[in-house]
Amino acid sequence: MDVRPFWFLVAGLILLYIFVLAFVEIPRRRRHATGLLPIEPSSGTWLGPGGTQRLWGAEGFLDAGAVDQPTFFMVGVDWCPHCVKAKPIFQSLGSKVTIGGRDVALQYLDGEKDKARLPCEVGGFPTFCFLHRGRAQRYQGPRSVEGFRQFLTEQLAASV
Repeated sequence: MDVRPFWFLVAGLILLYIFVLAFVEIPRRRRHATGLLPIEPSSGTWLGPGGTQRLWGAEGFLDAGAVDQPTFFMVGVDWCPHCVKAKPIFQSLGSKVTIGGRDVALQYLDGEKDKARLPCEVGGFPTFCFLHRGRAQRYQGPRSVEGFRQFLTEQLAASV
């Protein structure tokens, strides 16, 4: 009796397993781990890839009516000396600042603990991001109260 067909069957099953693992299971896990799968918020509408942009507020996804609320984020971590220096300056603005009669919410996000809630692409710490009407704009100016206020004034004037 020839055993070659048995080994061909075993080799085929091993290759099938490797294919499923490499091209189906691992990418599915990666998408889930990075938050790329759509998440259904409490409003019942789908947000995420293929739908509208995912937007977060202090409690999670923003409601449809709250999307117009301009928000300025600081994304930082506790171990970064630049974040430690910039955080008190950012927090000195308070939780809300009024510029030109319009309120802008200010929010600090921990870059490690709040990875799923990041409003924009983070390449380093700290990252400052202005989010308004589904559009994210990174701030790269001086880390000062005056610099933040000038940036917010420009962004609000551009979004009118």
